[in-house]
Amino acid sequence: MPLMKHIDRVDHRLSRTFNRFMQWDVVHRFFSIISRLGDGPMWYLLMVTLPLLDNETSRGLQASGSLLVGGFAGLMVYRGLKQWLARERPFITYADIDCRSQPLDRYSFPSGHTLHAV
Repeated sequence: MPLMKHIDRVDHRLSRTFNRFMQWDVVHRFFSIISRLGDGPMWYLLMVTLPLLDNETSRGLQASGSLLVGGFAGLMVYRGLKQWLARERPFITYADIDCRSQPLDRYSFPSGHTLHAV
């Protein structure tokens, strides 16, 4: 079996399994909150807060500047890869996967979570 077909089958099984857990409201709410913590507004808040929390404002400003430059560079790579790879979200590809939340865009890879982790 070709490697990509095998990866797609494993991905489908995992997506279907995790999707079943999301049908429980408590699980869905928990992961919705966790997911939102990685969105842009939280990063912007962190960039503004770091200089205010540091006694040596120059270190806080430097950290915020690093976040800004790294975030912008990562965003450009992320957007380019997302358009180039154009990997559909599992609920689009597989009818047996239920979408519980409105996605930010059509494609699933790379994810914003991957961007922030890198």
